[in-house]
Amino acid sequence: MRHYTKRIKVAIIEPVGGHLGMNYYDFALCAGLVDAGTDVTLYTSDETEIPENVQFKVSTYFKKIYGLDPSFVRGIRFLNGIVRVFIDCFRNDIKICHFHFFHVGILEIFNILCAKLLRRVIVITAHDVDAFAKGLSVEAFVRLAYGWANLVIAHNKYSKDELVDFAGINTDKIRIIPHGNYIDSIPATYDKLVSRKHLGIADNSKVVLLFGQIKAVKGLDILIKSIPRVLKSCSDLKILIAGKPWKTEMVGYRELIDKLNVRNYFIIHEKYIPDEEVPFYFSASDLIVLPYRKIYQSGVLLKAMSYAKAVLASDLPGMRDVITDEKTGFLFKSEDVDSLADKLSFILKRPEKREAVALNGKKMMIEKYSWKVIGEKTLKCYSAIC
Repeated sequence: MRHYTKRIKVAIIEPVGGHLGMNYYDFALCAGLVDAGTDVTLYTSDETEIPENVQFKVSTYFKKIYGLDPSFVRGIRFLNGIVRVFIDCFRNDIKICHFHFFHVGILEIFNILCAKLLRRVIVITAHDVDAFAKGLSVEAFVRLAYGWANLVIAHNKYSKDELVDFAGINTDKIRIIPHGNYIDSIPATYDKLVSRKHLGIADNSKVVLLFGQIKAVKGLDILIKSIPRVLKSCSDLKILIAGKPWKTEMVGYRELIDKLNVRNYFIIHEKYIPDEEVPFYFSASDLIVLPYRKIYQSGVLLKAMSYAKAVLASDLPGMRDVITDEKTGFLFKSEDVDSLADKLSFILKRPEKREAVALNGKKMMIEKYSWKVIGEKTLKCYSAIC
């Protein structure tokens, strides 16, 4: 392990945290950085549960920024939180401010402007280059924020190319560092039958899981439309949908299910799935399906592979970066209902093939998506700009 004689101090500024499941990513990245020899402080929201024995400082300065309160009230709370972050950075001589963006609006540009005025070194991880909902990102702000950054981290080549094309970033200041695995977040393996009993699913069903936030770009409608054809060869099918809608409504999907007369084959848990419940969903499933229309990097993909579950995904660049078809996962032609139906039928009829692919996927997670390696690569990037 490489340790630097002068420990670099860094602020990881990620306000989502436990609100929408970014907490594992945050803590895993920070742990990897500490292991590599970095002095880390994580600034996150008060909805984040702090694990015991963390080896870095955690400050929950972003308080009550989510919920049903008026947006301007929550915005003021956010601004109060970021001011406290920068005061803390100034007092503790933290030079590097590492932000994590899914979109760039007025609050994000305020963060970057403050960091710029305070002469901090600005690092941005672009989880999503462009927002998946109208109005969240302002193109001028995107270009300005990433233009002011000293370093931008993309999770794969597709995201890097999009940053160059969409945000006009100089390719020389972009580094590719992948999203890490979820191996350490998985408790002792949950038994499939116990998990199915817990979720109220019949033991003899073939269970296909669509997990995570339900967004229009995630293609739930494509999956629904494929099911009548799949049922011709797999009548014991159950489609388990687990997640909370985001900028979309479930009513349209439910109406489509009823229109196609496949209601009995769907189990819908329309809610945020807390950490302690997540293992039941993955353990109960035979296959994880990701029929996305667009994606930069999928945490659900990496989580599924970490659970040693076979994954079927759209053949988008961000998916092909991780999946080799029929070796580490399965791919179908994006937005093609027939292609999805054919691949689902193929996979569900071949349990041995499915198991072999799942094991290959987990092996790849261990070997190529280690947080230890990610921490070392990220620290190397910091040292190059300090």
